[in-house]
Amino acid sequence: LRIHAKENFPIDSLTFFQVHGELDTSFGRPSYFSAILRHIYPKISASLGLGLQYDRREKLRYTMLAKKAFPLSPKGLVSFNVKGRCNADQDFNKRDSKAAVEFTWSIFNFQKDQDVRFKVGYDIIDSEFMHLLHHHLGNPCFTAFQKGYKVCFYSLTPFGLWQVPYMQVRENNWTVNADAKGRWNVRYDL
Repeated sequence: LRIHAKENFPIDSLTFFQVHGELDTSFGRPSYFSAILRHIYPKISASLGLGLQYDRREKLRYTMLAKKAFPLSPKGLVSFNVKGRCNADQDFNKRDSKAAVEFTWSIFNFQKDQDVRFKVGYDIIDSEFMHLLHHHLGNPCFTAFQKGYKVCFYSLTPFGLWQVPYMQVRENNWTVNADAKGRWNVRYDL
């Protein structure tokens, strides 16, 4: 179980300072903390953020993130989202980036005082580790298929990026996340 807390401190009507952290109960210590200055661009359904993050590997990183939503329903309850994140270490030597494309369906008042949101999407990862793994082992999905094992759900794209399908179900404060690598977690938002 992960306990998650997030707070937005408004600076003006379109800019806020976002602080959030996560306590992983299996480790008994914080697994993530970030402080990000975010700006919303409502006319184009987008946002941009810059800030710092600290993860459980005790690494402080600079982070930049962006999100663009393409509403697919009149009230925006169904949308196609494109998200991106770039992290850099303190010396700007090591960088990694991650993007995601997802469909989101929000249902307000699913039951009385209960909101539900469903997400399905692909994480697209450009990581030095994944490139190293691919370089030394070849494409693990293709190798597994050749040897008669079940086919995995993540693969290398033609551009050298890894893609991993994921899903999320959120009900008010409770969130369940899972991906095709078999990773999953339950999160409670304070």
